[in-house]
Amino acid sequence: MKDSIDKKIEKARACQKDWSRTSFEERSKLLRKGSNLVGDYKDEIAKTISEEMNKTSEEALFDCQFTQQALDFFAEKAPEYLAPEKVKHESEEYSDRRTRLHFEPVGVVGAIKPWNFPFDLPVWSCIAPAIMAGNAVILKPSPVTPESGRWIEKVFSKVEAPEGLLQVASGGDEVGKKLVRSEVDMISFTGSMEAGKEIAERCAREGKKYVLEMGGKDVAIVLDDCNMDETIEGVTFHGFMNNGQACTGIERVLIKESIYEDFVDNLSEEVEALSPVSFAVKSQFEIVKKQLQEAVDKGCKIITGGEVLNKEKLILAPTIVECNDSNLSIWKEETFGPILAIRPFGGLEEAIKISNNTRYGLGASVWTRDEDKFMKIAKRLEVGMVWQNNANLPFFSGAWVGRKGSGVGVSLGKYGTRAYTNTKQISSVPEEDSG
Repeated sequence: MKDSIDKKIEKARACQKDWSRTSFEERSKLLRKGSNLVGDYKDEIAKTISEEMNKTSEEALFDCQFTQQALDFFAEKAPEYLAPEKVKHESEEYSDRRTRLHFEPVGVVGAIKPWNFPFDLPVWSCIAPAIMAGNAVILKPSPVTPESGRWIEKVFSKVEAPEGLLQVASGGDEVGKKLVRSEVDMISFTGSMEAGKEIAERCAREGKKYVLEMGGKDVAIVLDDCNMDETIEGVTFHGFMNNGQACTGIERVLIKESIYEDFVDNLSEEVEALSPVSFAVKSQFEIVKKQLQEAVDKGCKIITGGEVLNKEKLILAPTIVECNDSNLSIWKEETFGPILAIRPFGGLEEAIKISNNTRYGLGASVWTRDEDKFMKIAKRLEVGMVWQNNANLPFFSGAWVGRKGSGVGVSLGKYGTRAYTNTKQISSVPEEDSG
């Protein structure tokens, strides 16, 4: 296996040297071809995603559409993001100098990506910006979704990308560890906090660049001036989308006590109308069951759901559990399943304190009609992203970023594109015009 990865790196490095000398126009053309091909094969790709992940056809097709949008976006915007940036000098002493920041490719990037969004996530978080920046990529997909990963490789092969530009290294955790220990120049990782910390430690020892996204325990803060119907619809959607298996899915809900009873009654009706979905991974199914059992044993109240509907098919009923104990795992640890842990709050200070009392810091949402109130709360939440009256929104031109144990570095937008570069300052002295 080590030899296999070494050979892939050798091929990638040979390809990358030539690719780094191509124009942005040529790189953009390749990504746009890839986008069109995903559209041509979307039904086949979606079928593969559905079979491996137990996603609905609708969700799998959306993943294909999102992949197309990501490829098109970086094809259009990366040349702007990666253009040399003029430095405005702070002193007249340097007025004779022309200084620019140049953004050069890192080289070969190892991408270790999870099973919950096996097709679109590797593309938008790494492959598209990395390739536009002039890098080659070796993708290590989850062993749960190997065929979805291979579809990415097929797409680049079918659009006649240079051999070695995008390769897949399939296998389990050992393959990922070998990739981290290999001679790649950078690691882009999405997964658990524990694995991410190991990667960071290894990369730091070797002076290797890395971008890590390590999960979340996102909170929704529901204020008494919210639009009740829209909030219930939004919290339900973002709490149970992809069967709750999303890093920025809503897992904790803090509800203003003055509307708590009414809100929970209506939320329960919405959740009870959902169609139960199978987990993609048995181990995750067991983790969620264990969290729920601990909560029940410690006196938490099941509002709705809670039953294992089919043990063989790994189906748990969409569940709401009232939890007022911040020390329970269902409140403090990532659940990654179809469960909302809820509780009431009195004042905003209490809500902010409870929200920040976690080792995670990925995203959060605040549900209120009052933008000023939203902004005051958002600025105090210890997370990388905050949304008003919505959640889990990856803006291509923005930043996908976490704090605390949720991540290091940025994906998407200008800063996520530059993450796959080395910054070089070049300061010249233009010749004086002799005429």
